[in-house]
Amino acid sequence: TSRLMKSLSAYLNAPNLIEATFIHSFIPIRAPLLQHLEVTQTPGGGVAYETLLDVLRHCSNLKKLILSWATAPSQPITSSEADTVQLPRLAVAQFAGAPLTLTFIGRLDIPSTADVRLYVWYDVEQDGSIGPLIHAISPRLRNPRIDCLSITVGYTLNVCLASSNTMDKEAAPCTCIRIALKNAQEDPFFGSLPMCLSQLLLR
Repeated sequence: TSRLMKSLSAYLNAPNLIEATFIHSFIPIRAPLLQHLEVTQTPGGGVAYETLLDVLRHCSNLKKLILSWATAPSQPITSSEADTVQLPRLAVAQFAGAPLTLTFIGRLDIPSTADVRLYVWYDVEQDGSIGPLIHAISPRLRNPRIDCLSITVGYTLNVCLASSNTMDKEAAPCTCIRIALKNAQEDPFFGSLPMCLSQLLLR
């Protein structure tokens, strides 16, 4: 009986669930038909990496994923760690949080056609540099099918590097990174704006 209760408390079986939203709370679920998942937590809190990854492993039909401060702060993910989670039908993915929480994206195998947006909010002294996050998304930046990169630095400068179409002449998906102007000035990763752009383009 105790083993059964432990199993039941580990996750909620929801075989017919299509959409789930968790605001300042989270219940691990098994929802194979899930198409829309939104998880919003408070800065500094969040769900453990492996718990959220375990939920996503059972969401192969997921089409839209929104994670805001969703994962607990962690050290940067390396390629030698656990296998990535396959999300073959994902079309829209939006991530918001501090750099180390957003390295979670490195554990997800997101289709090249998906619209992926990153909103990076952080204090350099408290949260560290954005460098680990840029490293985590480097494979996506190097993908030749993803040829639209939009960067919004605070509210005073917009930089857009893009071609109008992908190789198959379809509308190009985009990767958006929004960074507070204060951090763009203080984060050693950036240095100057030209240096920042070269860091991104070389990846």
